[in-house]
Amino acid sequence: MTFQNQTYVYCSPSTESKVIDSLPPNLAVESWKPIVRSYKPKDIERDGKTATINKAKENWYEIVNNGQKGYLFEKGLAIKKLKNNILFGEKPNKYKYQILSFNDKDNSIVMDSMELNRNHGYNIEWLNYNGLTFCKGVVRYHDFRQSCPGTSTTTFISVDNEGNLKTITFSYSGETSNSTIYFPLKFESGKTLLVADGNVNGIFNYYSGELNTFDYTKEFNIPPINELIVEIKREYSGTLEIPEEATEIARDTIYYRWNGIELNKIKTTGYNGYK
Repeated sequence: MTFQNQTYVYCSPSTESKVIDSLPPNLAVESWKPIVRSYKPKDIERDGKTATINKAKENWYEIVNNGQKGYLFEKGLAIKKLKNNILFGEKPNKYKYQILSFNDKDNSIVMDSMELNRNHGYNIEWLNYNGLTFCKGVVRYHDFRQSCPGTSTTTFISVDNEGNLKTITFSYSGETSNSTIYFPLKFESGKTLLVADGNVNGIFNYYSGELNTFDYTKEFNIPPINELIVEIKREYSGTLEIPEEATEIARDTIYYRWNGIELNKIKTTGYNGYK
């Protein structure tokens, strides 16, 4: 799928070659042939600074458009189609990723966009079992660092009926603290569970033999489960980079209610000195 406002078609696999055509966004390129181009050392701009790449490769695609052979640069195409008119790809001229939502009737009209941090690695998905009300769907984006400190973040993004994107909340894992978001997932049986970080693939804890879920009880002032998000924050003495030296010293459990626009805090429970 084309991703930029204009995805240029070049006469050869190089951005320095002549542009012979352009394609609108959110267009399926059905017939193509992959091309790998190696190039010599060159300077690039990244985050406002100049960096030199000694040797690298670029991925291109040879296509035939309107009877004419041309070439598309990989960075002009979406990395992943998340759902219908929701695409994920690289943000032009920035070292960031981006989500684009398109109009249901006119696929070339961008309804909304959102920048995402770019890290050492990522996983992004459309939550097929989203149980949260007041939104058409939810995107789950997990990014992480592979080097020390090995931090990570899991972000939940809502998509409403008009295609607007909004960050609901996020969990994190750092050196001396972390958090877990218990997100409502609705299964085919109709049952809804609050699942740790919305990760249905990791719902079973093989170490403890229990489910990675939060027990929902109809307490006073706690909203219906399909409007409820629970966050557990933990602090540690020592560093989580060395788990055997890290001791949990504080924990807070925070209850939120989602109304489709914002996340409202209901109450917080917890204490210090937890072990």
